[in-house]
Amino acid sequence: MDHDVRQFVLNSICRHPPEHYAILAGNLSDPHHVTDCRPMPPMLGCDGRLNRGVSHVQLNAPFIEYYLNMELLPADKYVLGVIHSHPSNLTQLSGRLDGSGQGDIPSIRAALGRAADAQKNWNDFLAPIITMDVEVREPTFTGWIVRLDQSTPIAADIVFEEPSRDLVAAPIPIEDWMTPYLALVKRVRADRSSSTGHKRWMIKKLYQCMRADLAAKIKKHRVRRCPT
Repeated sequence: MDHDVRQFVLNSICRHPPEHYAILAGNLSDPHHVTDCRPMPPMLGCDGRLNRGVSHVQLNAPFIEYYLNMELLPADKYVLGVIHSHPSNLTQLSGRLDGSGQGDIPSIRAALGRAADAQKNWNDFLAPIITMDVEVREPTFTGWIVRLDQSTPIAADIVFEEPSRDLVAAPIPIEDWMTPYLALVKRVRADRSSSTGHKRWMIKKLYQCMRADLAAKIKKHRVRRCPT
């Protein structure tokens, strides 16, 4: 998973009691690499309440479809799976008979079946589970992959990438470039031979130069941070 997915999950569904879920997304050409994560609301029940509890959550198909069509497909990405929270120590995917529509595994297999019918190259459904240790409040991530050609889920390791050093540029040394400008402004203000109007004009020009210098440094900083 991309380096910021873990923190994103910790700041969203991990802050609430189970069960909650988030969509995992990425490019189908690399179906085990999660680049995007989006928490989703459960479906509303007939009583107008979110259809979720300590042992179940109903995925919200209209929300997922909107996310897929409006954000993922235009970026050449697709749904790769779902990460959801379970009560403590329940690290297995739940499952009943295929076609029942109940349990993690039947629901996942049904989604893969619909993708196959639509000739989508979505064969591996990533289905990691989050459980929270009540005593230390530290989450545990357990990886699972579900395939139509496998009767049982496949255990998988979850690796959270570290930020690439190529994407981390050194901070702009603000004090280094501000000091000379501020020293010049101080000298202008202390010049008793110049009129007040001339001082204001000089100081204005110095600040214009400082802003232009800053803009140039920011542009150079962005080029280093996002190399082509």
